Amino acid sequence: VALFGFGVQALAGGEDEVPLKRSLTDEEVLASQRFFSVQWRKRFNAGDLAYCGQAYTQDAAFHATFGPMAQEVQRLIFLPSPAILHGRDLIEAFWNSTYSTLGFKDLVAYQEDGKFSSSGVVVDDNTVLVQSAFSFDAAEGKKVLGQIFSEMWVRNGQRWKLRSTMLAIEDVQPAVPAVPAVPVVVPGRRRRSEASQIFPDDGIVPTPKKFIAAAKESHTKDDFPPAVPAMKPVVLVDSDSKKAAPDALQKAGLRVKETPTKATAAGLADAELVSPTASKRAAGSSLLIGLMVLVTCGAAGVFVRRAKNRQEASVAGFEAMLG
Repeated sequence: VALFGFGVQALAGGEDEVPLKRSLTDEEVLASQRFFSVQWRKRFNAGDLAYCGQAYTQDAAFHATFGPMAQEVQRLIFLPSPAILHGRDLIEAFWNSTYSTLGFKDLVAYQEDGKFSSSGVVVDDNTVLVQSAFSFDAAEGKKVLGQIFSEMWVRNGQRWKLRSTMLAIEDVQPAVPAVPAVPVVVPGRRRRSEASQIFPDDGIVPTPKKFIAAAKESHTKDDFPPAVPAMKPVVLVDSDSKKAAPDALQKAGLRVKETPTKATAAGLADAELVSPTASKRAAGSSLLIGLMVLVTCGAAGVFVRRAKNRQEASVAGFEAMLG
């Protein structure tokens, strides 16, 4: 019976396995491992791909699906989706290709809180499983979003290394067009870009008065005719009146014009019939007529003198013939 019991126990796999003793708490293990996750992210963003490759064990395994980027990954780095890689060298080559060819930069992952926070489960003092959401900035301004479903980190002496990784790209967001910033202009303050072109003398953004003056200088004088001063209202006051009303009106800013009295109105009536302009026109007409008479008389005198000379020549000719 004893032999039968030992035989059954041997076939069943022997005694139950003795659990390993833990010397560290889960918090201590997670804190020790987390440093290496954060360090991997920093080294990738710094372009240290050799470090990122050496962070895997020699016999590590890697599994990745590329989702909406599957065709681009197939075309550019010749990997199918899913891609399964074994060994450190192939995994390091993958991260080199994503960085240099796909343009993956600025990894966001392994944060303490928020959308890209990570969490881990401790298997033992030397093994931790980690998961985290991630994002990369990719070529042409795209944003690549995905999920790290599982990373197995194992302690190797004083360092932690990756034994396996499973991740997936889930979304690719197109580039967001940049919106140009609207400059805030403060009068009297320097502005680096446009002020030196509009006002090259001092490069100071003008106050409204300076701006108006500069705008006027850029036009011809004909564009800005001289302003006509405003005329004050005219108030007619009888010149015979000795009242103080005109003084009060002048102080109020009104022009005062005296009207002629009744006694002088009749005397001025005849003078008003002839205007200065009409007198000038009459004098000009008389002068023109006088000049025309003189020219006519001069011409007549010349003709008479020539006729008299011809007559005298004819008489002299007849006398010579009669002899």
